[in-house]
Amino acid sequence: MKYVKLSLIAVLATFNFGIASADVIGIGVTKGGSVNRMGTAIAKVVSSHSGSQMRPVVRASTQQLVPEVNSGKLKFAMGNMMQINMALAGTGMSKGIKYENLRMVGTMIPFRWGIAVRNDSNIKKMTDLKGKRIPHGHDAGPLFHFLYVGVLASAGLTYDDVERIPVVLFKEGWNKFKQGKADVALTGVGSGIMEDMNATVPSGVRFLPFDGLPAPKKLLFDHTASNLVDVDPGKGLAGVITTTKLAVYDYTLYASKMTPNGDVYKVVKALYEHGEELKEVGGVFRRGFSPKNMSKDQKIAYHPGAVKFYKEAGSWNR
Repeated sequence: MKYVKLSLIAVLATFNFGIASADVIGIGVTKGGSVNRMGTAIAKVVSSHSGSQMRPVVRASTQQLVPEVNSGKLKFAMGNMMQINMALAGTGMSKGIKYENLRMVGTMIPFRWGIAVRNDSNIKKMTDLKGKRIPHGHDAGPLFHFLYVGVLASAGLTYDDVERIPVVLFKEGWNKFKQGKADVALTGVGSGIMEDMNATVPSGVRFLPFDGLPAPKKLLFDHTASNLVDVDPGKGLAGVITTTKLAVYDYTLYASKMTPNGDVYKVVKALYEHGEELKEVGGVFRRGFSPKNMSKDQKIAYHPGAVKFYKEAGSWNR
């Protein structure tokens, strides 16, 4: 009898564990940086208000998350619209492989970025990059490679026109710049690394403007969702010395078409209805996050679970 009771307890424990495990939702993030901070904040809000627990799943780069979400192994992930467009089209970082199962869940924040140079540098415009020392490679963060290629192309240049400084991690490029071994560094507006470089480099740093360049979709690949915006100087915006035309693309929460409708619905509902809390727990969301912008038309398919909620909330206009 004692053996039967113990066996029954073991079966029930296994059953309960299965239920608990099934209710844990993974969200793919990177080891550090803005993507990690965004994903961690999203997980906290979703865990507090959806009835399910969301946990960050860490990978070395956002590109590693794409096939895991596409296959259904991972329910959600953070990424950027440039990357998602490449994945769906089978181009750029996903060249030769179309990840057609990816679906939009929510547009989270616009990410403004540009090329930083030393304040006392003679680099005043993009065409001045010719012959300069530019980070090259970025095998562990391939998006940076494609962004640099696009920046150079905007000035009619390629990597053959500059001195290549080999790097693997994007962080290496920032360090090379701070050490005076590279002439530029690609970074985000209002980022911690921009603040650090501005404090480390004796003359300070400034962003190089995209002024007088072709349409952004031509200079930054015709399949990306990047645009140009004017950024005014302000608190926490190191390197923005004067109103400067910089690039911007959206960061997004995405899923697979295999991700259950119910999971997507409750995740979107939690984030939409608790946007202020999301800003509190994730400072990165204080610049540009708006629940009403989550359903932004990105010209690609949204997950049915997300569409269902957006229609109920009155924010689906197509």
